[in-house]
Amino acid sequence: MEITSLRDRVLQRVIYLCIQPVVEFQADSLSFGFREGRRAHQAVSIIADSMFRFSKINQPTLRARPIKCDKSSYDLFEGRKTSIKGANIGGPGKAKRDYKINSYRIYKPTLLSSEASKKQYTPYLKYLNVSVLECFDNISHTSILNSIPLNNKYLFLIKAWLSAPIVGPESFANKKLSKVIPTVGVSQNSIIGPIFCNIVLDGLETEIYSVCLKNPHYILNSNQIMFAKEKVGIKNINIKRETNIQCIRFVDNIIIFGLTNKKILTEIKIKLVAFLAIRGLRIKKANDDIQVFCPGNKFNYLGFSFVYPDYKKDVINKGKFTKLINNISTLANYKRSSYLRANPYICISDKKIC
Repeated sequence: MEITSLRDRVLQRVIYLCIQPVVEFQADSLSFGFREGRRAHQAVSIIADSMFRFSKINQPTLRARPIKCDKSSYDLFEGRKTSIKGANIGGPGKAKRDYKINSYRIYKPTLLSSEASKKQYTPYLKYLNVSVLECFDNISHTSILNSIPLNNKYLFLIKAWLSAPIVGPESFANKKLSKVIPTVGVSQNSIIGPIFCNIVLDGLETEIYSVCLKNPHYILNSNQIMFAKEKVGIKNINIKRETNIQCIRFVDNIIIFGLTNKKILTEIKIKLVAFLAIRGLRIKKANDDIQVFCPGNKFNYLGFSFVYPDYKKDVINKGKFTKLINNISTLANYKRSSYLRANPYICISDKKIC
């Protein structure tokens, strides 16, 4: 147990007020936690918006509007088309009615530009979800002193606080007091401990984005090209894609994701490990593998689960996957598509529900 006097707390508060504006100004743009106006739900919303927007199920398609036409144009048209029957509304005596086709409709693109109306294939996102192992206990004091935005003549205050002895009982059973002089780490419950952690980890975005500048584009593999041609229906696909990476950090919880390949993410992981090693830190080995956010995959971050359901194997969504076309007939008969149950969703993690 750390014993902190009122004088020490006042001194920590003064140091915090002196360095906080400078630290906030030079902090990473997507870093959250122990910062003014930066909360966990903001980080979660950014991840959800980016990942769900680039999910394969929600890919943009060629939009079309129904246009009335005659029977000859309807027969010659090879695209999407539909015919509307005059009495196909339902109600009493429906089976006895004589159905007569009143009109024909064909669907044509609404966008004028041919480039803007082309269907685009977006591969699955890949992510690297890591957590720093005992971050507050292993932060190097040297890295703190090198990163702190204070004049050298005032650094003795920080040195004195970092090397202040910690006094407390040896264990819960043994009430004998012991004194330990720390050589690494800071107290997470102190006033300036969390801001020191943010100072040390700031600059991670620059290191990661430097890898993206060296690799601005990535190439789709053979499986992705085959999927785009056979499933999505794109014949002339551009196999060279622009790398799109985001790095979100909530104190010592880091997630890196984007449209890229595993080779670039592997380079980023090596850069991340080297960045943390200089500061006396390392990542946990439980969830540091590069994974693909695809149907059947999920991950936890900040107490929330990001789930991409597999509509073919999921027990909750078990059933045939069918995307109905919304026309007058299906709407009048209250037929609704089960297309949305294949989309990714976010929920509270099971471990956080009491």
